[in-house]
Amino acid sequence: MFSHKFKLFIIAFSLLIIIVSLYNLNTVARQMSDENLYTNRDDKVVFIAITPGGVSDLAGLKVGDVFLKINGENVKSDLHAQQYLDNAKPGENLIYTIERDGQILDV
Repeated sequence: MFSHKFKLFIIAFSLLIIIVSLYNLNTVARQMSDENLYTNRDDKVVFIAITPGGVSDLAGLKVGDVFLKINGENVKSDLHAQQYLDNAKPGENLIYTIERDGQILDV
């Protein structure tokens, strides 16, 4: 019915879809580990969700804030921010520099 090459193509394509899906789920899960969800938007890293009652919420972060720096280091992308946060020590205080409504704030 189907050629051997076509069957191999379908298997390879299916595996690729599974790998990409797992990568995306892992990225979202890691980004939510610090109680925030942020994404790249127009060459900026923008907070799109803040966990109510979480540390970031209590610090005053809001959806729509632009993530500029962590402890003075520029945030280049959502993955760069997550790498920095993954390397932070438990209990370590981090200073986020954000932009909100044209103002630069440290929280």
